[in-house]
Amino acid sequence: MRKFIILFIVAAVALHSQTNSQALLETGISDYNRGQYDFAVTNLKKYLDTTKEDSRYTPKALYYLGISFYFGNKYAQSLIYMEEITARYRLSEYAMDAQFWKGLIYQNMGRWNEAED
Repeated sequence: MRKFIILFIVAAVALHSQTNSQALLETGISDYNRGQYDFAVTNLKKYLDTTKEDSRYTPKALYYLGISFYFGNKYAQSLIYMEEITARYRLSEYAMDAQFWKGLIYQNMGRWNEAED
């Protein structure tokens, strides 16, 4: 019985942690959709920090983090996250969009040769 209680507590803590991190992701995306890019960056970074290992939502968080930086006119930071998607998560549903955003970022940085690639 004691082992069952300990197992239950561990499972509850893990579920609570997962729920909190998922809420950070959803809040960050909601902030992005409302045009509150600084808040989006904060919440999405917290999400990535709380999910120490890659989750299936990591590319999504990186994508929204990258475009939040883009719309905040922080192109160098945006490029970091878009490159991470295209390098580490090139099979994700966000890879093609990240490639498109990289072109726009390069244009805004005046790096036309890289934008054409």
